Amino acid sequence: MRHTLQLAFFITIICIPTLLFAQWTRNASVPNDEVLSLLNHNDTLYAGTTNVVYRSTDNGNTWSATATLPIVDGISVIFATHNRLFAGTLNQGVFVGSNGGTVWQRVSDGLNRALGGWTISGLACLGDSLYAATMGAGVFVMNLRTLTGWTPYNENLLPNVSFNVSAILARNDTLFIGAGANGNAYRRGRSGSAWETLTLQPNAAGLSIGAFATVGNELVTATSIVPPLFRSRDNGATWTASATGLQGGIFPKIAAGRGVMFYASNSSNDFFRLFGSIDGGNTWQLLTTQFNTQLNDMMILNDRLLAARNDGLFSFPLSTLNTERDNSSMRREFRLEQNYPNPFNPSTVISYELPAASEVSLKIYDVLGRETQTLVNARQDAGRYSASFNATNLSSGIYFYRLQASAFSETRKMMLVK
Repeated sequence: MRHTLQLAFFITIICIPTLLFAQWTRNASVPNDEVLSLLNHNDTLYAGTTNVVYRSTDNGNTWSATATLPIVDGISVIFATHNRLFAGTLNQGVFVGSNGGTVWQRVSDGLNRALGGWTISGLACLGDSLYAATMGAGVFVMNLRTLTGWTPYNENLLPNVSFNVSAILARNDTLFIGAGANGNAYRRGRSGSAWETLTLQPNAAGLSIGAFATVGNELVTATSIVPPLFRSRDNGATWTASATGLQGGIFPKIAAGRGVMFYASNSSNDFFRLFGSIDGGNTWQLLTTQFNTQLNDMMILNDRLLAARNDGLFSFPLSTLNTERDNSSMRREFRLEQNYPNPFNPSTVISYELPAASEVSLKIYDVLGRETQTLVNARQDAGRYSASFNATNLSSGIYFYRLQASAFSETRKMMLVK
């Protein structure tokens, strides 16, 4: 009898899709290809793709290919210092460019290829030294005056713990790195003899750092789990979480400038979320969820956010952030959106909005009203949220999802097609 009543309740619900698509614009002069890295140097923009470097001298309106790097599977980093361009790659180490990036020469001697030293996640400079962060072999240093080869720079880093370096930043004559997934960052002064461990959050297993940024007088880091953003005002000695309305993910990125901040988090289900803040990162608003792609790098360029994505080079207007925030501040109601995609196989995303902090329950039911999965069961702050539902182990058919928050309750229908 209980199942019959539940089924009758579900069937009376009318679902209207409400997913809004943000104002992304693709730059057609860069091929519809994977774009991995961005650089703005001396009023010239560079974009790294699978194996081609593109350049723009007109504020990113038009781009032209400058060179093709040989046997490269991805240009993960573009960096400029000492009147030189450098490209870090996913499988061939580091290249140095000349003539505006039209000629490239590999400078990978000394990088430990067997451990992953030819997979470069970042480059940084202090004085006459160039530092390379690698995914598997730690950190290496090279003299910029001679370019004669790399030497390990791993004192106090452990091979099985902190050799997977996912981010690097030079700031205040100090290097910072994110390494491993143990909740720690590391720093080392230019004259320091070893790396110092910085604890962002105690006992934070699974926390990895995707990016560092300097925002005003603060050091900010984007991380992979909740809370996904940490800030330090004492050059990394102590950290505080800043995560109201923010959701973490893999390979997170952060960009700041012109009074706004952006945080992007990718999902293993091949989509990313973009969040924005107009109050210095204290509170965040989900701006868009983009499916069937990943975000690899981003930077603020005048009146827009430039994003390197797996499906090309895109821009997003900064004005959208203010508009979305203004609209959000006027809405004072709970909202459950239609899942997307729908129909789906095997994964879909369910988004909802909370006008105030609430105890939230988001559950999945089959057509007989039986609970099959709980996606959310926690207290959440006011904001916009998304939850992923994977139905790999379920059969095709109609399913329902119900959001309960405070006195609010709503149910919607979705269809799994295998």
